[in-house]
Amino acid sequence: MYGEMKSSPMRPGHDGVHMAPSRRLRAHLENSKPPASSPASEYLRNKPLFRASSNLSELWTSSVVTRVNNLGDYDPIACHRRTTRQPLARLTNTNQSSYFWKVYPSSKREKYYSTMTSGEETVGKDIETESRGVVVNHLPNEMLLKIFSLLDVKDICYSTRYVCKRWNVLSNDEALWKNSEFVCTKNMTLEYIYKMLRSASLLRAVVLQWRLDTAGILEVLCKCCPDIQRIQLICCGMINLNTMEMLSVRYPGLLHLSMGKSFSVQRDCFDVLGQFRKIQSINLSHSRLTGDQLESIVDSCPDLVEINIDYVRGIEERYILNLIAAKKETLVSLAVFGDRVTDSTFEALQECNKLYSLHISQCGLLSDRGLKSLSSLKTLSSLKLRYASNISYSGLCKFLLQKTLSSLKYLSLSRSNKFDDVCAVSICQNCASLQELDLSYCPNVTAEGIKTLSQGCKSLKVIYYNVFNPEHSVFMEKIVFKVPVDKKNYAVGTSLKKKNVVDNLKEVSTSR
Repeated sequence: MYGEMKSSPMRPGHDGVHMAPSRRLRAHLENSKPPASSPASEYLRNKPLFRASSNLSELWTSSVVTRVNNLGDYDPIACHRRTTRQPLARLTNTNQSSYFWKVYPSSKREKYYSTMTSGEETVGKDIETESRGVVVNHLPNEMLLKIFSLLDVKDICYSTRYVCKRWNVLSNDEALWKNSEFVCTKNMTLEYIYKMLRSASLLRAVVLQWRLDTAGILEVLCKCCPDIQRIQLICCGMINLNTMEMLSVRYPGLLHLSMGKSFSVQRDCFDVLGQFRKIQSINLSHSRLTGDQLESIVDSCPDLVEINIDYVRGIEERYILNLIAAKKETLVSLAVFGDRVTDSTFEALQECNKLYSLHISQCGLLSDRGLKSLSSLKTLSSLKLRYASNISYSGLCKFLLQKTLSSLKYLSLSRSNKFDDVCAVSICQNCASLQELDLSYCPNVTAEGIKTLSQGCKSLKVIYYNVFNPEHSVFMEKIVFKVPVDKKNYAVGTSLKKKNVVDNLKEVSTSR
């Protein structure tokens, strides 16, 4: 009997040597350690699914977001690749199992020993255990898509897509990408931009800001994103003819193109714009566009309804009149520099029944006759008339009392020497819907006029105004009046605290 016991197989973990019960117990305790963390769990701890700055954290409670960020040992990459799987860190050793049974609570034991059909069950189970009132996976797809629409492209591509199979399907829904856009700032590296474009094949809009490598980025965009409808090139440079031809071939159905304030743009690039037959909105401000090129664009693009050629100097008035005549039934937004615009242009605008935005930066040739013709624009919501120095005080006051201006939400009369406190009273009486007013560099408006506007306009939120020093005949400081709804307080600039309206206006008056 004793010999048989010596030849019996040894217990695993003891190197084939018989040990006394005390030594056996000590070895049992030394080998009984919690299961090691898998690489997937380390990935989730170091890189949460939802960042603290994400808009998603504002919608859900902190406990829900915390549980989603601290999910256990499952592989986020392989989660959407298979439907049936086992936990990555299953316990097989008897000593570890007994230790795990004693130390860990039932919720964590259930997490390790249960067979999960998908990552979706893991997410829903953990969140339901934490908060019975909010179960993410019980929400309908429409609500989840609404939540996902608050995320940026990076979160959709590298976070929500790898949570579970259902979220993966929703992340590739066309409705989610319909209004999403990817913004390329000047601080982003090319490697990061290329990586994002390759991951967002359903992207519909892209924005480039202050980039000199525009040609390379647009080339990758054409290869990876076939459904682009909106392209904005803000203050970008080095745009050549080959790039524009590539865009016209790849995206013939482009709806919006903005090249505002872009520099080093070859003049031949504007000849290609007529190939975008379905384009609806175009921004060519601060460019070297010619009158002939503008006429070609207007004739070739029948769906064009929004045109911005602000600060494009040298375009003769006849090209502007041809534009208005061709688009008078559909034009909704027009922005021109206006250095050669006379009353004839303003009279032609009377036939634009759908025009809601009119911005003219140089109105030096505008008279009371042309100003009166604008009163027939019943749908006008945004109006800018800068440098209107050729109109009279009475003509401006009568214009501001027209009923058609009662629906204005934005009005800019900056650099006008005819706007005074009487005009401010006219705005208070008629422009009930006005929310933003620009009176920059208007020397004849006083602090009393600003007070009248802040107290009389119920919907007014912001007033742009400059302090004028009559001793030196210069404008000293630009002040932004933020007028709240209750009209009790407003902020002057960014460094001063909110004070009483009357006290602040008195201080402004004394500083003048």
